[in-house]
Amino acid sequence: MISHAWLTGEGMKIIPMEKHDREILCMAVQGDNLVTGSSDHALHLYDLKANRLRRRLFTPKFGHHEWVTCCDFNCDGQVVSGGMDAKICVWDKSIPKCIDLQGHSTSVSQIVCDKDTPLCASASYDKTLKIWNTKSGACLQTFVGHSQPVNDCVWRRSLLLSTGRDGLLIGWDVNTGTRINTIRHTSPIAAIHLFADELGFVATGTQDGTVAVYDLRDFRTAVFTSVLHPNAVCSSVKSFDDREATTIITSGSDRRVVVVDSAMGFAPRAELTGHQAPVHSLCTVPFDRRTQLVVSGADNGWVLVHNAATADGKTNACFGSGIVKSGVRCLEVNDSMTKLCVGGDDLEPVVLDFSG
Repeated sequence: MISHAWLTGEGMKIIPMEKHDREILCMAVQGDNLVTGSSDHALHLYDLKANRLRRRLFTPKFGHHEWVTCCDFNCDGQVVSGGMDAKICVWDKSIPKCIDLQGHSTSVSQIVCDKDTPLCASASYDKTLKIWNTKSGACLQTFVGHSQPVNDCVWRRSLLLSTGRDGLLIGWDVNTGTRINTIRHTSPIAAIHLFADELGFVATGTQDGTVAVYDLRDFRTAVFTSVLHPNAVCSSVKSFDDREATTIITSGSDRRVVVVDSAMGFAPRAELTGHQAPVHSLCTVPFDRRTQLVVSGADNGWVLVHNAATADGKTNACFGSGIVKSGVRCLEVNDSMTKLCVGGDDLEPVVLDFSG
């Protein structure tokens, strides 16, 4: 049952957490744990049940010596982080101690952990991707194919998809280490989203505002492509996945959030209005077919909540708030969909409690 607070903001509690020394660049949620990474070189692990800091993951001996750029939880609940120091750190669950996975030669841009095995994928500005065993520390595969920095990747089962500043979307077979296919875009790729497994789609957003959707069963020609954010960067792509009708949500530096409906031939159905600054953060909260909430965060610190399920044409927000004083970089919702975590340039993460 959806909390009334999600639709109106009434009864929502705003809970500031212990702050970093500098801005927050990344975050991840698993169960009652929230982890944030910062340009202060540290990670903070928070207890979302008690709304407090569990521990600071940084010591003179262990951790990153540069900005923390990405983080995730592995299947054992360990924090795995990547930084501009080219290191990947796998953190102990009890104390601020880690093992270093070293092999990249420059900044690590993305970490994606498999939820069933101790494996993780990393993307780097050194133009490569790697598969690691976070338990043994071994590097199992290295993928070479990009001509410029790799800025993102998504992974499911044996399929790894990577995007780069070279405009390439490359599919890799993790089991064999081989390249499946390469799709070239005319602009650097700024966003990638992998749809639910049974749908078999992947979407990209580029720096010239183009959004494209590809069928992974063919993975050659886009089933949909459109400039949804003219003269702007498409910064994020998300979706509500349904066998009958998939809804795609995109955001951009043009301050717009666009809803695209597969049941309408991937035609834009609505624009979620209200933002007065570039929108670079999105997350989705799928309660049911009539309540598909889109949470978007902008560079001016505002967070808006819209219902994409009922959106048609220009649609106002259910509610919005200037949660932080400056840019929102990260948005995550916990598994029970009762807490929204917001991070950005304000140093302290903020938890919005909708449990009522």
